[in-house]
Amino acid sequence: MKKLLMIAALAACTPFCISAATPPETVAAQKIELKDMPDWQILQIMEQMDDQTLEIFAETSQRIGALAKPELAMRKQREEFKKYIKGDQLVLTNKGITDIYPRVFDDPSFSQLQEINLSHNQLKTIAVGAFSNFPQLKYIHLNDNQLTTIAVGAFSNLPVLQSIDLDYNQLTTLPANLFSNLPQLKKISLYDNQLTTIAVGAFSNLPVLRLIDLENNQLTTIAVGAFSNLPGLQEINLSHNELKTIAVGVFSNLPGLQKIFIYDNQLTTIAADVFSNLPQLQEISLYDNQLTEETIESLKERFANTNVELDF
Repeated sequence: MKKLLMIAALAACTPFCISAATPPETVAAQKIELKDMPDWQILQIMEQMDDQTLEIFAETSQRIGALAKPELAMRKQREEFKKYIKGDQLVLTNKGITDIYPRVFDDPSFSQLQEINLSHNQLKTIAVGAFSNFPQLKYIHLNDNQLTTIAVGAFSNLPVLQSIDLDYNQLTTLPANLFSNLPQLKKISLYDNQLTTIAVGAFSNLPVLRLIDLENNQLTTIAVGAFSNLPGLQEINLSHNELKTIAVGVFSNLPGLQKIFIYDNQLTTIAADVFSNLPQLQEISLYDNQLTEETIESLKERFANTNVELDF
């Protein structure tokens, strides 16, 4: 009987009126069928329930259980994560974590964090909003996981974020705007993934970004526009990939670019104009490619009277 009364209450009340202390006479007055409520409304109501009430609902029907059990799992994960807060750091390395539940960090306990370390786990995906609304967060470590997918919007409303470490994962592609609107981001590291292409807008609108590390992937092409509106970018590492060519324009409009590492690829030719309009350029590393003598001589001639160091 208690379960039935609570279901009636869930169906009839607004998202903010449910608790374990709801009077039975109030509950009994509500007659709306639970099945007539949309899922989003039920989820809103569940967010207001205490754990005991939510556990009762989770056992009432398959549909309600499918909605309630992830909420309970998220709350359990949240409480577990809280144990590993050390000052302004959350250190969760080597914990066997396979998922980050939506809203797990929506709690005041996490609001002062400056660093989150989730390295050496078993994460495969990062959902929209997984890392959002951290006013002081500077560093995110997701290296040494099994990531294959990161949703656009996974990193949002992070006004002072400086570094994202995604080394040693299994990412094959990066969607456009994945890293956009991160005004203080300085470093993105994607060493040793399985990336094959860099799409237009993959790295854009990051005013102080200094370093992009894409070493040791499987890159065969880079779209013109993959690197755009990056006025502070100083270094790009594309070494140890499978690039056969680089189109003119890939490095355009990067006024602060100083170092380009493209060694150990499969380049046979590369036009000197690929490196045009880079006023701060200091070094181009191209060794361990298959460049023709004609290409090498053309590049040497192009930079003969400059301070650019060429490494063949």
